[in-house]
Amino acid sequence: MFVPMTRGGRIDLMIDIPNDNAVPFELRGEYIELAALLKATGIATSGASAKVLITEGAVLVNGQPETRRARKLRAGDEVQFATHRVRVLST
Repeated sequence: MFVPMTRGGRIDLMIDIPNDNAVPFELRGEYIELAALLKATGIATSGASAKVLITEGAVLVNGQPETRRARKLRAGDEVQFATHRVRVLST
């Protein structure tokens, strides 16, 4: 699977990562918004940095670029940024 790598605020290259290294994230409710997931998992250090990653199209949800910060993620969704992969699970 190829995912974008960003440098200096733009996507410079695509890298191949294995499909089996997703980190599980257990929901505490029905859903979590994309920006909140990036912060909760440490992919983004702040809401502002999450916004930049998302609006640049560098974050993939279920293999597709996602530019909505408030995208509701539910169990079964998978989020990717660079070499980070998170699989959303229900509790």
